[in-house]
Amino acid sequence: MKLLRSIAASQDRSEMEKNVKQLMILSTHLQKEEEQPDLTQNEIRGIVNDVILELKKTQKKS
Repeated sequence: MKLLRSIAASQDRSEMEKNVKQLMILSTHLQKEEEQPDLTQNEIRGIVNDVILELKKTQKKS
């Protein structure tokens, strides 16, 4: 009986480790997908200028 319990416990641990590893890999992939690179100040200025130009265009049309 002790041998069977040890085998069962070992299989349970092995299965749990397999599941945890898969979850860790999935978590890592999701984190990488959600990461966005930091913008430089010049890139931010460019975006802000584009938004301002678009706002001016829509205000002129109104």
